[in-house]
Amino acid sequence: MHKTIAIALFAAATLNALPAAQAQTPAPRQELRNDTREIRQDRREIDKDRKAVREAVKSGDNKAAKAARKELREDQRDLKSDVRERREDVRARKQAAKK
Repeated sequence: MHKTIAIALFAAATLNALPAAQAQTPAPRQELRNDTREIRQDRREIDKDRKAVREAVKSGDNKAAKAARKELREDQRDLKSDVRERREDVRARKQAAKK
């Protein structure tokens, strides 16, 4: 009797865990779409940051220019990491397609 209950509980836990695990890991195409979306967003932010740097330099406010440059550098780093991540996903997808 105890074995039957244990097996039933294990089976129920396993079945409940499967859909959640699949939902947590998006399909390769979805990963690429998400990475592409992040890259576009980062590029827009960089454009805005460049305009902010120009405006801060024009106004002569050194603190504002420094802060704008810092924000620009951070967004450029984010863009590079997103591009790197997308390239890795593309490589992984190509290798999975070969197999």
